[in-house]
Amino acid sequence: GEGGGGAIRRWVVVCQDTVANGKPGKREACEARAAEALRSGCSVVIDRTNLTADQREHWLKVARAAAAPAHAIALRPPKEEMERRVRGRTGHPGGVQGESGARFVARSLAFFAPPAYDEGFGLISAAATPPAALLLAAVR
Repeated sequence: GEGGGGAIRRWVVVCQDTVANGKPGKREACEARAAEALRSGCSVVIDRTNLTADQREHWLKVARAAAAPAHAIALRPPKEEMERRVRGRTGHPGGVQGESGARFVARSLAFFAPPAYDEGFGLISAAATPPAALLLAAVR
């Protein structure tokens, strides 16, 4: 084991943009995949925007049903950086790319409510820069 004898857990990434054999699918398919991974003893990363508490509640229910802790990681680069990245992106499975994708990002940010502990998270982490995100990724 790593760092004191515990077993290293396998991580499963669940993304709505690719849940249907590499193509976009329904949130419910993501919920089922996450629940199955938790039942099999894996740790799960939900790769989804989850702008509001209502959107995040679906994943918290999955975690509660599996008696698993839920941690939120809010990746929050500056709006201009997100728009720049999306403008330059091609081949995004969900089609969020180019100028229309950048407009989508701007509209979406208007609805963003940061995760809060009273939603049911055991831990909330945030990163606004690539180095900060890399530090979060290194924590196991």
